[in-house]
Amino acid sequence: MQNLFTYIMAGGDGKRLWPVSKPELPKQFLSLNDRISMLQLTILRHTAQPNPITILTMNKYQMMVMGQAYTVRDDIRLIIEQRGGGTLLAAIIAALDALQQHPEAYVLLVPSDHYISDMAVYEEE
Repeated sequence: MQNLFTYIMAGGDGKRLWPVSKPELPKQFLSLNDRISMLQLTILRHTAQPNPITILTMNKYQMMVMGQAYTVRDDIRLIIEQRGGGTLLAAIIAALDALQQHPEAYVLLVPSDHYISDMAVYEEE
């Protein structure tokens, strides 16, 4: 599907996983069950997408995102939010960005901090 655009939300502070996750190293950048981070797992989960993956993040996490994302896939796009606005703002930004790329765009908006153990079930849904 050439008009499907994937956006990964990676701007949160990871407060709910404290003390493992801290504002200077939120959970999406941590490796919990694998040798790679949750963000990297999320990127790998969506590598079959036809268009480049876009990651939405905060300015303060830009370097961490780049350091982790580009080791997994080299055509990652970044959208830097100046301040956090939560999922609603991320969804609006993703929708507007996708519509600029294709007039009949579909948006797949996914969190960067979920661990999915059964990929077959995930891909079915």
